[in-house]
Amino acid sequence: MPVFRLLVQADTGGYTGQADDTWSLLAAAHYQLPSQFSAIIGYKAISVNYNHDNYVYHTHLGGPAIGLSYRF
Repeated sequence: MPVFRLLVQADTGGYTGQADDTWSLLAAAHYQLPSQFSAIIGYKAISVNYNHDNYVYHTHLGGPAIGLSYRF
């Protein structure tokens, strides 16, 4: 039986490691197909803020996320 779900996933970290802070966010639609397959389509964003010994790396990346999975 096909099932449709909305998925939101978020995380943050980097406060105790090398990076000053990092975060990511995924918002997606998940569709369970009538078989053991499922499909997902959404948007993924990630941010990294790193500053160490005059080296600065600060970036935001984002774009579409698509996938197909098989359960066995």
